[in-house]
Amino acid sequence: MKLKVIIIAILTLFLFLNISCEKETINDDNPYPNAKIIKELPFIYGNVCEQGKTIIINSQQELNSVWNSMDSVPDFLTNIDFQSHTLILGTTGNGNEVSELNKQTFEKMGNNQYKYSVFVYYCLSNACVGTFVCGIIVDKIPSNSQVALIENELLEDEGEIYYIKEGELNQYHNNQFCIVIDQGAIKINYIISNEDFLQGQYDYLKLDNQSLNVKFSGYEIEHETHNQPISPYGIICKNIVLTSIEQL
Repeated sequence: MKLKVIIIAILTLFLFLNISCEKETINDDNPYPNAKIIKELPFIYGNVCEQGKTIIINSQQELNSVWNSMDSVPDFLTNIDFQSHTLILGTTGNGNEVSELNKQTFEKMGNNQYKYSVFVYYCLSNACVGTFVCGIIVDKIPSNSQVALIENELLEDEGEIYYIKEGELNQYHNNQFCIVIDQGAIKINYIISNEDFLQGQYDYLKLDNQSLNVKFSGYEIEHETHNQPISPYGIICKNIVLTSIEQL
């Protein structure tokens, strides 16, 4: 009899511990998990919501209801495990044809706030194709999460890199590298925000007033001095994060 009581007590304790461990995996105080992309999806022309906005989809029924503006749900949006994952869709575009959807990122910014960023190359010669839908599948997040969509237009061009010395350009930009593109009446100065990307390769330009022809790519970022009004001399300043650069 005592043995039977001991066995029941042990089983009861084991069951209690097992349940406790399962409960520990659920954080009731913070149900919003860290950001993790399971799959990046290809883009498709059209829209599923207001431009610049996102929608959070946690069931097949929700997906079917928001896709009413399209002919049918694309193949890459089928067979999503909504028990474990969330589908995030966004509508964006600048009116030009998409040359390449380069990459997509997903970051947690606050308790229930996330940032979904897309990095896009556009074909500027083909315009007026409207908006496109981008999407990612992520670890499941609650439907009341806030997801901001940030579009980063990637640039690919040629220009001259030089070093801005004190007072050479304006009161905002001093002792920084810059790539200037001369468009005749207007000169666009791309202020390089990630100087460490250059790895000291162009440091000798700091010592004199030389410039160097380069081919580069990157994306613009917002800044308090971003896209200032054109000066009387036809100069525009923008801030750029470089992703590649090579001497011509």
